[in-house]
Amino acid sequence: MDLQCYRNFIAIVEEGSLTAASQRLHIAQPALSNQLKAMEREYGASLLIRGARRVSLTDGGRILFEKAKHMVALEASAKKEVLDCARGVAGTLRLGITFSNSVSFLDGMLLEYQRKNPQVKYQLYETETSKILDLLRRGIVEIGIARSPFQASSELEFLQERPEHFVAVFRKGDDWFSGRKGPIPIAALAQVPLCIIRRFEPMFSLACQRSSFTPNLVCVNTQLASSILWVREGLAVAVVPRSSFQYLGDDSLACLPIDEPMLETSRAIITVKGRYLSAVAQAFLKVCLTSLKLEDTP
Repeated sequence: MDLQCYRNFIAIVEEGSLTAASQRLHIAQPALSNQLKAMEREYGASLLIRGARRVSLTDGGRILFEKAKHMVALEASAKKEVLDCARGVAGTLRLGITFSNSVSFLDGMLLEYQRKNPQVKYQLYETETSKILDLLRRGIVEIGIARSPFQASSELEFLQERPEHFVAVFRKGDDWFSGRKGPIPIAALAQVPLCIIRRFEPMFSLACQRSSFTPNLVCVNTQLASSILWVREGLAVAVVPRSSFQYLGDDSLACLPIDEPMLETSRAIITVKGRYLSAVAQAFLKVCLTSLKLEDTP
């Protein structure tokens, strides 16, 4: 099946009708309709339900729609990689990055790379770790940047930074910890309203459980900004990795280290084992390896 057929099928689904798709693609509607019928014969199944105003996907059509988007994306990726190879360090760098890494990573390593390679363009996918791993497997991104804990996979390679510990972030002047100045035990958080990023919550709750208390989690979220909003209003204390606090740049906030060995995380650069990396991705990976203290993990 010609890939153009899949592009046309995607257009029909996205536009909701053959008429609108034919206008978008500049293809006569009868030709588009015949092409759709040929696809249905090829797959031996009905792909669309034709309604009075819009078409909708059958179960089989929904499967094909997702696979078609994947195939088209892989073709575009292959073209970019070939061009990158021919042109050297030029082209598009496709990165998946978690919300908790976004600001610190963009402000540091990515901007450093851009200054040295101003001809490079970027496609950034800022999302959750599980979705970044999926984007890597599907070839939509070449490199992922995420924080542990994450599920290990034999098909992925993790280059992991040295672990860092967590801190309790609070508004200056709020006496949550009775004037403490140094590291606090996790038990000091027992009566405090807390915010935490969702992916860290199981690890944190287990550490609290081992210290014989259940944490008062008033907000579990996916983005650091949500936790900090509660902190700035004096409603809660945020439990975050130390580097996340360092990049906030907010003089109204303070933090105390949490003295708990279980609470640690590390940033990782993730690639797919054995998969070709474009010239721009290879160059970026070299910057990561020289700028970060990375350790290979199984």
